[in-house]
Amino acid sequence: HDDFISILKKNNSTLPPFIVHCFTGTQKQLDDYLDLGAFIGLTGWICDEKRNKDLRESIKNIPLDKLMLETDCPYLVPKNLPIKAKKNINEPKYLPHIAKEVSELIGISIESLRDATSKNAENFFT
Repeated sequence: HDDFISILKKNNSTLPPFIVHCFTGTQKQLDDYLDLGAFIGLTGWICDEKRNKDLRESIKNIPLDKLMLETDCPYLVPKNLPIKAKKNINEPKYLPHIAKEVSELIGISIESLRDATSKNAENFFT
């Protein structure tokens, strides 16, 4: 992480907007990325209460205009699915489960989260 941040800092003035894909790091790492203007991508990893409890708390510090939701298909199946995924394969149709978990963890409505992250994705990729 530290080497990557050092490279990003040296080149920050020439970097295009970027996303930290599948963020699973610490609050310090999150702060480092946000200080560089990064978007933060959260995946089904966040839906597992047994994994990285600190992450589940620190995502409250991600500004809504820097948050992205990802599936990371076919990996990281959300653990909060009402019915287990076939062959344990993640699919785009599970994105609402990730959104539900994130909205509950950060304390906003799922509609507000969907609006913000959809806007972020549209602005980033167009």
